[in-house]
Amino acid sequence: MNGACWLAEKRGNDGIDLRYRDYRPDRSAGWTTLIVHGVAEHGGRYDHVSRWLLQRGVRVIVPDLRGHGRSGGVRTFVKHFSQYIDDLVLLRKSLELDPHRLMVLGHSMGGLVATRYAQLEPRGLAVLALSSPLLKLQQQISPVTLAMGAICNILAPATRFPTKFRHGQMTKDPLALAKRQSDPFLQKSITARWFFSMKSALQQVHRDASDIRVPVKILQGADDRTVHPSGAQEFLHDLSPGLTAELQYLPQHLHEILQESDWETSLKSFYDFGNEQIAQPSLRHIRPTG
Repeated sequence: MNGACWLAEKRGNDGIDLRYRDYRPDRSAGWTTLIVHGVAEHGGRYDHVSRWLLQRGVRVIVPDLRGHGRSGGVRTFVKHFSQYIDDLVLLRKSLELDPHRLMVLGHSMGGLVATRYAQLEPRGLAVLALSSPLLKLQQQISPVTLAMGAICNILAPATRFPTKFRHGQMTKDPLALAKRQSDPFLQKSITARWFFSMKSALQQVHRDASDIRVPVKILQGADDRTVHPSGAQEFLHDLSPGLTAELQYLPQHLHEILQESDWETSLKSFYDFGNEQIAQPSLRHIRPTG
């Protein structure tokens, strides 16, 4: 099954240009996946994921979040975290995506965005899929840096701080590593406002865990050094009893499970879950997994 992909543009509520990729199959399976990338990366890194889904008849929408990739805005900057959610709502409505046939798949910080979207827009999706989601911080930040950042957040919120991300901590796949190292759209710093907005969203996402109303599938690298692997289990524990929720830890996997050599296995797990839940939306139960 073939299809078409093109890069398009929408204007955010505050006038920022939002670029997105739209993969449309020739023959539709009847549902759509909205992919939300992580911080300091961009939607183009998920072209292989999108084309795999496209071949199975799934329409795929992949935006570059504001301040990322080809979208407008100061790099890795938001006035408040909810701007990311507002942009997803704008895309969903302007593209007339049927929320009852929509799976939102978020990676890392995109997983935090996707989860907040599910909490704030409970009727805006059918399935929530999370790839190594940012639900708990892994790296320790010195008190001095935190204090400096807090001051900058008030006085100069666009002040930049270098990230501690290392290519070798993301994936073990040599080809993916080479692409990562040569990618001109990857950012090497974050802003003070982004960091403290993210921290606030982290508190909110756990506080509002019971607001999730759709089936949840989480795949988490067991050897992740970027987000804390235990965050996924803690979040799952706080979901409403009886909600369909699956969590699987992937042994010997780092952070970017969809950039590993066995990415198709992980993606098929998301696809099978989404296909089942959208085809049988009445299912609501907790499933223990390995």
